[in-house]
Amino acid sequence: MNLEEITIGASIEGVDDRGPIKVKILEWFGEQALKIIFDGHEGGVRERILYRDDENGLRISDKGQRWSLDADGEKLRLVTEANRKTRSLQWGSIALPFSFEK
Repeated sequence: MNLEEITIGASIEGVDDRGPIKVKILEWFGEQALKIIFDGHEGGVRERILYRDDENGLRISDKGQRWSLDADGEKLRLVTEANRKTRSLQWGSIALPFSFEK
């Protein structure tokens, strides 16, 4: 397996002796090393740097996804509304789905 195949949310075997881990954060160091942050088996967060030499001992048990939808929905709504209001000020009534005139 190649380090490039590791994605956020993937379950990887061979990183921790206690069993598969679930990747939370990835950080590349050049092309030869990948730092992964994952949930520890006994709780808490752990990290490990994987090198090209480690590739043979790793196996993906669940691929996970390249993106996630775990953001705060209330903040997303707030930002979306602020964006809409900013655009309506920039473009006048063009961006508004209604008119203030009676």
